[in-house]
Amino acid sequence: MKNRGIALIITLTLVVLVVSVVINLSSLTWVDVSESAVFRDKIISKANLISLLNFAIAVLSLDRQTNNYDSFNDLWADREELNKRFSEWSGAEVDILITDSTGKLNINSLVKANGEYNDGVQKVLLRLLKGPVFQLSDEQAQDLLDSIKDWLDKDEEPTRFGAESGYYKENGLEYGAKNGPIDFLEELLMIKGMTKEIFYGKEGRPGLRQFLRLKGTERVNINTAPAEILMALGENVPWEGVEAMLSYRAQKGTDLSNVDWYRSVPGMAGVELDSNMITIRSDLFETTLTFRTPAKRSQMMALLERYSGGIRILDSKME
Repeated sequence: MKNRGIALIITLTLVVLVVSVVINLSSLTWVDVSESAVFRDKIISKANLISLLNFAIAVLSLDRQTNNYDSFNDLWADREELNKRFSEWSGAEVDILITDSTGKLNINSLVKANGEYNDGVQKVLLRLLKGPVFQLSDEQAQDLLDSIKDWLDKDEEPTRFGAESGYYKENGLEYGAKNGPIDFLEELLMIKGMTKEIFYGKEGRPGLRQFLRLKGTERVNINTAPAEILMALGENVPWEGVEAMLSYRAQKGTDLSNVDWYRSVPGMAGVELDSNMITIRSDLFETTLTFRTPAKRSQMMALLERYSGGIRILDSKME
Protein backbone atom coordinates (compact mmCIF):
# COMPACT_ATOMS: atom_id res chain seq x y z
CA MET A 1 0.00 0.00 0.00
CA LYS A 2 2.84 2.27 0.91
CA ASN A 3 4.48 1.74 -2.53
CA ARG A 4 1.16 2.34 -4.26
CA GLY A 5 0.76 5.66 -2.39
CA ILE A 6 4.22 6.76 -3.45
CA ALA A 7 3.50 5.77 -7.04
CA LEU A 8 0.25 7.76 -6.99
CA ILE A 9 2.03 10.83 -5.66
CA ILE A 10 4.71 10.52 -8.35
CA THR A 11 2.04 10.08 -11.03
CA LEU A 12 0.11 13.15 -9.87
CA THR A 13 3.32 15.17 -9.76
CA LEU A 14 4.15 14.16 -13.32
CA VAL A 15 0.62 15.06 -14.47
CA VAL A 16 0.93 18.49 -12.85
CA LEU A 17 4.30 19.04 -14.52
CA VAL A 18 3.00 17.96 -17.93
CA VAL A 19 -0.08 20.19 -17.62
CA SER A 20 2.12 23.09 -16.56
CA VAL A 21 4.41 22.59 -19.57
CA VAL A 22 1.42 22.34 -21.91
CA ILE A 23 -0.08 25.55 -20.48
CA ASN A 24 3.22 27.39 -20.84
CA LEU A 25 3.66 26.16 -24.39
CA SER A 26 0.10 27.20 -25.23
CA SER A 27 0.73 30.61 -23.71
CA LEU A 28 3.93 31.05 -25.72
CA THR A 29 2.16 29.93 -28.87
CA TRP A 30 -0.64 32.43 -28.25
CA VAL A 31 1.91 35.20 -27.71
CA ASP A 32 3.65 34.25 -30.95
CA VAL A 33 0.34 34.23 -32.82
CA SER A 34 -0.68 37.57 -31.31
CA GLU A 35 2.68 39.16 -32.14
CA SER A 36 2.47 37.78 -35.66
CA ALA A 37 -1.00 39.25 -36.07
CA VAL A 38 0.19 42.65 -34.82
CA PHE A 39 3.18 42.52 -37.14
CA ARG A 40 0.94 41.52 -40.06
CA ASP A 41 -1.46 44.40 -39.33
CA LYS A 42 1.44 46.87 -39.18
CA ILE A 43 2.76 45.69 -42.53
CA ILE A 44 -0.69 45.93 -44.14
CA SER A 45 -1.28 49.41 -42.67
CA LYS A 46 2.10 50.60 -43.90
CA ALA A 47 1.46 49.21 -47.39
CA ASN A 48 -1.95 50.89 -47.52
CA LEU A 49 -0.52 54.25 -46.45
CA ILE A 50 2.34 54.01 -48.94
CA SER A 51 -0.27 53.43 -51.65
CA LEU A 52 -2.05 56.61 -50.56
CA LEU A 53 1.22 58.53 -50.50
CA ASN A 54 2.12 57.35 -54.01
CA PHE A 55 -1.33 58.42 -55.17
CA ALA A 56 -0.84 61.91 -53.69
CA ILE A 57 2.61 62.17 -55.32
CA ALA A 58 1.12 61.12 -58.68
CA VAL A 59 -1.61 63.77 -58.39
CA LEU A 60 0.92 66.52 -57.66
CA SER A 61 3.22 65.35 -60.46
CA LEU A 62 0.40 65.29 -63.01
CA ASP A 63 -0.74 68.73 -61.85
CA ARG A 64 2.67 70.24 -62.65
CA GLN A 65 2.59 68.64 -66.09
CA THR A 66 -0.82 70.08 -66.95
CA ASN A 67 -0.42 73.66 -65.67
CA ASN A 68 2.27 76.00 -64.46
CA TYR A 69 0.43 77.52 -61.51
CA ASP A 70 -1.43 76.28 -58.43
CA SER A 71 -4.78 77.22 -56.95
CA PHE A 72 -7.66 75.76 -54.97
CA ASN A 73 -9.30 74.87 -58.29
CA ASP A 74 -6.70 72.13 -58.92
CA LEU A 75 -7.42 68.45 -58.33
CA TRP A 76 -4.93 68.23 -55.43
CA ALA A 77 -7.10 70.69 -53.48
CA ASP A 78 -10.36 68.76 -54.06
CA ARG A 79 -10.48 66.44 -51.04
CA GLU A 80 -13.82 64.89 -51.96
CA GLU A 81 -12.77 64.09 -55.53
CA LEU A 82 -9.43 62.61 -54.42
CA ASN A 83 -11.17 60.30 -51.94
CA LYS A 84 -13.70 59.26 -54.56
CA ARG A 85 -11.09 58.41 -57.19
CA PHE A 86 -8.91 56.37 -54.85
CA SER A 87 -11.88 54.54 -53.33
CA GLU A 88 -13.26 53.64 -56.76
CA TRP A 89 -9.92 52.07 -57.63
CA SER A 90 -9.19 50.35 -54.30
CA GLY A 91 -12.62 49.83 -52.75
CA ALA A 92 -11.22 51.16 -49.46
CA GLU A 93 -12.43 53.92 -47.17
CA VAL A 94 -9.80 56.66 -47.23
CA ASP A 95 -9.29 60.34 -46.52
CA ILE A 96 -6.71 62.22 -48.59
CA LEU A 97 -5.98 65.80 -47.57
CA ILE A 98 -3.36 67.80 -49.50
CA THR A 99 -2.72 71.36 -48.38
CA ASP A 100 -0.45 73.97 -49.93
CA SER A 101 2.22 75.28 -47.55
CA THR A 102 3.51 77.85 -50.04
CA GLY A 103 0.58 80.07 -49.06
CA LYS A 104 2.35 80.56 -45.72
CA LEU A 105 5.49 82.52 -44.77
CA ASN A 106 8.85 80.78 -44.41
CA ILE A 107 10.07 82.04 -41.03
CA ASN A 108 13.57 80.66 -41.65
CA SER A 109 13.92 83.02 -44.65
CA LEU A 110 13.70 86.03 -42.31
CA VAL A 111 17.51 86.06 -42.14
CA LYS A 112 19.85 85.93 -45.16
CA ALA A 113 23.02 83.85 -45.29
CA ASN A 114 25.09 86.90 -44.26
CA GLY A 115 23.07 87.27 -41.05
CA GLU A 116 21.17 90.37 -42.18
CA TYR A 117 17.41 90.76 -42.41
CA ASN A 118 15.67 89.60 -45.56
CA ASP A 119 13.94 92.92 -46.12
CA GLY A 120 10.90 91.58 -47.96
CA VAL A 121 10.13 88.88 -45.40
CA GLN A 122 10.70 91.30 -42.52
CA LYS A 123 8.21 93.83 -43.91
CA VAL A 124 5.51 91.21 -44.50
CA LEU A 125 5.91 89.80 -40.98
CA LEU A 126 5.80 93.30 -39.46
CA ARG A 127 2.56 94.09 -41.29
CA LEU A 128 1.11 90.75 -40.22
CA LEU A 129 1.99 91.30 -36.54
CA LYS A 130 0.67 94.87 -36.58
CA GLY A 131 -2.46 93.88 -38.52
CA PRO A 132 -5.99 93.17 -37.30
CA VAL A 133 -5.21 89.66 -36.00
CA PHE A 134 -2.33 90.39 -33.60
CA GLN A 135 -2.55 94.19 -33.26
CA LEU A 136 0.98 94.61 -31.91
CA SER A 137 2.49 98.09 -31.75
CA ASP A 138 5.36 99.03 -34.06
CA GLU A 139 7.78 98.58 -31.16
CA GLN A 140 6.36 95.23 -30.02
CA ALA A 141 6.39 93.79 -33.55
CA GLN A 142 9.94 94.94 -34.30
CA ASP A 143 11.28 93.72 -30.93
CA LEU A 144 9.78 90.28 -31.54
CA LEU A 145 11.28 90.06 -35.02
CA ASP A 146 14.66 91.17 -33.66
CA SER A 147 14.53 88.31 -31.17
CA ILE A 148 13.61 85.82 -33.91
CA LYS A 149 16.45 87.16 -36.06
CA ASP A 150 18.94 86.70 -33.20
CA TRP A 151 17.68 83.14 -32.71
CA LEU A 152 18.33 82.42 -36.39
CA ASP A 153 21.55 84.31 -37.16
CA LYS A 154 24.95 82.81 -36.39
CA ASP A 155 26.45 85.67 -34.37
CA GLU A 156 26.10 86.56 -30.70
CA GLU A 157 25.44 90.29 -31.23
CA PRO A 158 21.91 91.27 -30.13
CA THR A 159 19.87 93.14 -32.75
CA ARG A 160 18.49 96.28 -31.07
CA PHE A 161 16.15 94.84 -28.41
CA GLY A 162 16.55 91.23 -29.52
CA ALA A 163 18.30 88.52 -27.48
CA GLU A 164 21.32 86.28 -27.85
CA SER A 165 22.69 83.42 -25.72
CA GLY A 166 23.43 85.55 -22.64
CA TYR A 167 19.75 86.38 -22.20
CA TYR A 168 18.61 82.77 -22.61
CA LYS A 169 21.24 81.32 -20.28
CA GLU A 170 20.24 83.81 -17.60
CA ASN A 171 16.67 82.62 -18.02
CA GLY A 172 17.45 78.91 -17.69
CA LEU A 173 18.02 77.86 -21.30
CA GLU A 174 21.37 76.11 -20.94
CA TYR A 175 22.41 76.11 -24.59
CA GLY A 176 21.52 79.73 -25.29
CA ALA A 177 20.24 80.96 -28.65
CA LYS A 178 19.81 78.46 -31.47
CA ASN A 179 21.92 80.47 -33.95
CA GLY A 180 20.54 78.39 -36.78
CA PRO A 181 17.32 77.50 -38.64
CA ILE A 182 14.20 76.62 -36.67
CA ASP A 183 13.45 72.88 -36.86
CA PHE A 184 9.89 72.93 -35.51
CA LEU A 185 7.48 75.84 -35.07
CA GLU A 186 7.07 75.29 -31.32
CA GLU A 187 10.69 76.44 -31.00
CA LEU A 188 9.33 79.96 -31.36
CA LEU A 189 7.83 79.67 -27.87
CA MET A 190 11.36 79.75 -26.43
CA ILE A 191 12.14 83.09 -28.09
CA LYS A 192 12.04 86.35 -26.15
CA GLY A 193 8.77 88.20 -26.66
CA MET A 194 6.80 85.25 -28.04
CA THR A 195 3.70 84.43 -25.99
CA LYS A 196 1.27 81.51 -26.15
CA GLU A 197 -1.47 83.95 -27.16
CA ILE A 198 0.54 85.15 -30.16
CA PHE A 199 1.69 81.66 -31.13
CA TYR A 200 -1.50 79.64 -30.57
CA GLY A 201 -4.11 82.40 -30.78
CA LYS A 202 -7.11 82.74 -28.49
CA GLU A 203 -10.88 83.30 -28.45
CA GLY A 204 -11.38 82.31 -32.06
CA ARG A 205 -8.38 84.30 -33.27
CA PRO A 206 -5.73 82.34 -35.22
CA GLY A 207 -2.19 82.02 -33.92
CA LEU A 208 1.03 82.94 -35.69
CA ARG A 209 1.87 79.26 -36.23
CA GLN A 210 -1.02 78.99 -38.70
CA PHE A 211 0.70 81.46 -41.01
CA LEU A 212 4.23 80.03 -40.94
CA ARG A 213 6.28 77.24 -42.50
CA LEU A 214 9.92 76.21 -42.16
CA LYS A 215 11.00 75.22 -45.67
CA GLY A 216 10.75 76.23 -49.28
CA THR A 217 10.90 79.53 -51.08
CA GLU A 218 10.55 82.90 -49.36
CA ARG A 219 7.75 83.74 -51.80
CA VAL A 220 4.06 83.28 -51.04
CA ASN A 221 1.50 81.85 -53.46
CA ILE A 222 -1.24 84.50 -53.70
CA ASN A 223 -3.57 81.88 -55.21
CA THR A 224 -3.67 79.96 -51.91
CA ALA A 225 -2.53 82.41 -49.19
CA PRO A 226 -5.00 83.24 -46.40
CA ALA A 227 -6.53 86.70 -46.19
CA GLU A 228 -4.26 87.82 -43.34
CA ILE A 229 -1.11 87.16 -45.37
CA LEU A 230 -2.55 88.71 -48.54
CA MET A 231 -3.19 91.88 -46.56
CA ALA A 232 0.43 91.91 -45.33
CA LEU A 233 2.01 91.48 -48.78
CA GLY A 234 1.86 95.19 -49.57
CA GLU A 235 1.48 98.62 -48.00
CA ASN A 236 -2.06 99.77 -47.23
CA VAL A 237 -3.81 96.77 -48.76
CA PRO A 238 -7.54 97.35 -48.05
CA TRP A 239 -9.55 94.59 -46.39
CA GLU A 240 -12.28 95.02 -48.99
CA GLY A 241 -9.70 94.36 -51.69
CA VAL A 242 -8.53 91.19 -49.92
CA GLU A 243 -12.10 89.91 -49.68
CA ALA A 244 -12.55 90.60 -53.38
CA MET A 245 -9.35 88.65 -54.13
CA LEU A 246 -10.63 85.66 -52.16
CA SER A 247 -13.93 85.76 -54.04
CA TYR A 248 -12.25 86.20 -57.42
CA ARG A 249 -9.84 83.30 -57.08
CA ALA A 250 -12.58 80.96 -55.78
CA GLN A 251 -14.57 81.22 -59.00
CA LYS A 252 -14.31 78.23 -61.33
CA GLY A 253 -12.59 79.08 -64.60
CA THR A 254 -10.90 82.22 -63.27
CA ASP A 255 -7.51 82.80 -64.89
CA LEU A 256 -4.90 82.78 -62.12
CA SER A 257 -1.95 81.99 -64.39
CA ASN A 258 -0.48 85.51 -64.18
CA VAL A 259 1.00 86.83 -60.93
CA ASP A 260 -0.57 90.25 -61.63
CA TRP A 261 -4.16 88.96 -61.69
CA TYR A 262 -4.89 90.77 -58.43
CA ARG A 263 -4.60 94.15 -60.17
CA SER A 264 -7.90 93.59 -61.99
CA VAL A 265 -9.80 92.79 -58.78
CA PRO A 266 -12.23 95.45 -57.53
CA GLY A 267 -10.76 97.41 -54.64
CA MET A 268 -7.16 96.65 -55.64
CA ALA A 269 -6.70 99.41 -58.19
CA GLY A 270 -3.43 101.20 -57.47
CA VAL A 271 -2.44 98.67 -54.79
CA GLU A 272 1.02 97.14 -55.17
CA LEU A 273 1.97 93.78 -53.70
CA ASP A 274 5.70 93.16 -53.21
CA SER A 275 6.72 91.50 -56.49
CA ASN A 276 9.73 89.88 -54.78
CA MET A 277 7.47 88.13 -52.28
CA ILE A 278 4.68 86.74 -54.44
CA THR A 279 4.30 83.77 -56.78
CA ILE A 280 1.51 81.67 -58.32
CA ARG A 281 3.39 78.36 -58.05
CA SER A 282 3.52 76.00 -55.10
CA ASP A 283 6.34 73.60 -54.35
CA LEU A 284 5.65 72.59 -50.75
CA PHE A 285 2.65 70.48 -49.72
CA GLU A 286 1.48 68.88 -46.50
CA THR A 287 -0.46 65.63 -46.78
CA THR A 288 -2.62 63.89 -44.19
CA LEU A 289 -3.52 60.40 -45.38
CA THR A 290 -5.98 58.12 -43.57
CA PHE A 291 -6.82 54.49 -44.40
CA ARG A 292 -9.74 52.80 -42.61
CA THR A 293 -10.81 49.18 -42.24
CA PRO A 294 -13.59 47.81 -40.01
CA ALA A 295 -10.96 46.93 -37.39
CA LYS A 296 -8.31 49.61 -37.76
CA ARG A 297 -7.56 53.22 -38.68
CA SER A 298 -4.04 54.15 -39.79
CA GLN A 299 -2.69 57.57 -40.71
CA MET A 300 0.38 59.16 -42.25
CA MET A 301 1.49 62.79 -42.39
CA ALA A 302 4.07 63.75 -44.99
CA LEU A 303 5.72 66.94 -46.21
CA LEU A 304 6.36 66.87 -49.95
CA GLU A 305 8.55 69.17 -52.03
CA ARG A 306 7.90 69.45 -55.74
CA TYR A 307 10.90 70.43 -57.86
CA SER A 308 11.92 70.37 -61.51
CA GLY A 309 13.00 66.73 -61.34
CA GLY A 310 9.97 65.36 -59.49
CA ILE A 311 8.83 65.17 -55.87
CA ARG A 312 10.85 64.41 -52.75
CA ILE A 313 9.59 63.45 -49.29
CA LEU A 314 11.05 65.89 -46.77
CA ASP A 315 9.39 64.39 -43.71
CA SER A 316 6.86 61.70 -42.84
CA LYS A 317 5.21 60.20 -39.78
CA MET A 318 2.91 57.19 -39.37
CA GLU A 319 0.34 56.67 -36.64
